[in-house]
Amino acid sequence: MVASTESRNELLDSFLNRFEGVPEGRCKTCREWPRTRLSYYPFNYRPWPVTGDPEAAGEVPDTCLDCGFSPPTIRVEFSGEWRGLHSRAVGERRVPAVRLPSLLEHQEPYVYSGARYKILSCGRRWGKTLSSLSAVLVGHGPDGKFPGALQGEVVWWVTRNGDVASQVWRALKDACTDVYLHKSEIERRMVFPGGGSVTVKSAESGSLRGDALSGLILDEAAYLPEDVWSADLRPALADTRGWAVHISTPVGYNHFSDIYEVAEKDETGLYYAQQSPSHENPRLDPDELEEARKQLGPLMYRQEILGEFVSGTGALLSSGWFRYFDLEGAFFRLFKPDGDVEYVRAKECWFMTTVDVSASIKETADYTVVSTFAVTPNNELLHVHQVRRRMEGPDITPALRSVYEVYKPQAIWVERNGMGLLIIQEAVRAGLPIRELKADRDKRARAMPLQARMEQGAVYFAQHAEWLGDLLDELLRFTGDKDRHDDQVDALAYAAALLPQETAQPFVVPNFVK
Repeated sequence: MVASTESRNELLDSFLNRFEGVPEGRCKTCREWPRTRLSYYPFNYRPWPVTGDPEAAGEVPDTCLDCGFSPPTIRVEFSGEWRGLHSRAVGERRVPAVRLPSLLEHQEPYVYSGARYKILSCGRRWGKTLSSLSAVLVGHGPDGKFPGALQGEVVWWVTRNGDVASQVWRALKDACTDVYLHKSEIERRMVFPGGGSVTVKSAESGSLRGDALSGLILDEAAYLPEDVWSADLRPALADTRGWAVHISTPVGYNHFSDIYEVAEKDETGLYYAQQSPSHENPRLDPDELEEARKQLGPLMYRQEILGEFVSGTGALLSSGWFRYFDLEGAFFRLFKPDGDVEYVRAKECWFMTTVDVSASIKETADYTVVSTFAVTPNNELLHVHQVRRRMEGPDITPALRSVYEVYKPQAIWVERNGMGLLIIQEAVRAGLPIRELKADRDKRARAMPLQARMEQGAVYFAQHAEWLGDLLDELLRFTGDKDRHDDQVDALAYAAALLPQETAQPFVVPNFVK
């Protein structure tokens, strides 16, 4: 069948449009329009600064008068009471819409910035996830300079592990109910009308190379491996000159503090740096933050709440922080720096054990360390016993049994690494109260709770223990960066991190107390 002249002209126009860079289905008039039309509610609210008419900012006409192209429309609702799916009333009519939290005042500076690379060092509970939702979906920067997934862009949200990725994925699903064209639970990917998409990635899940990206969130960037940004993700932005937001609570001085310093010194406008404490969030209770200050210790408080870079280089623990105790009858005697002695009845304490496993007897191998602690009613940590030797796998469970028979710890926490998993399974079958420890890849970060508690004077060591000298030497040499031995530090750091903020239930009195 011979095509009509009109049909041939339409085909020719389509070909010429593609040749000249005009998207298929559009003409030269509408070729620069975003792929979707966002309808905002409230109508004059935008999650970025508007330099012109707020009613027209970021808007796309309903229909192109020249070719009839009509972009799909997505309703975007902002609310100060956003709580995910819980924002909806029972029985409420479900209108297809994206529902997002309105930005809080302390979140506006970074969202409003026109810098391509934004580096934020924030305290805990600052609102990193909720403010990032807006940036990922509807964009950020003056007049929406950097578009998001709803405007047809490909955006990744990269997290430190699968647990955090799942939390972010749930928040995205809560915000975007009923508006996506396709959703993959396996890939954690949403595709929207207009072709834009959001993918939530875990840095633990394998390669982060592949797609060309228009935008990128590096969530808890301080915890990501250093080469994730430089080798994997930065090149993915080259094709589109895409944007990136590095947002994290700091972890000492590492690659995140390096890029923050670059941003802080930048005078070209390419980078933006912001350091923000938790108490900027008006939804946090000031009394709760004050309680955190008392419990965390000065260094940990500066990092976790104030969002500051702390610790510097070299050893983390000061010799001036060490406290000692001994046992006198049924009492622990805690020796205070001012010369006072505090008596704590042993039966008022409870016990726990932590285990750092290294199942090898080679001279070059680390040791297996089994450390047992008494916890006082004031949550002071007393290091009462330690086993440290090179053991093969079959010898570890009997060693745990011996410790349990003497101290009756409420739980024995075992690091879940390759051999640790086998030890956990064997010890559970033996009837021991085993709990799993998931090790953080960053040993320095793992030791921060220990640093905070020792600085507070809340960790005590058995004054006359035969193993004390080796332990103190390892503690004072520990840097968290390729230390020759760190097994004793790991076991002690686990205990400091596990220590609850409130006294646990009564324990079984160990048989060494008369």
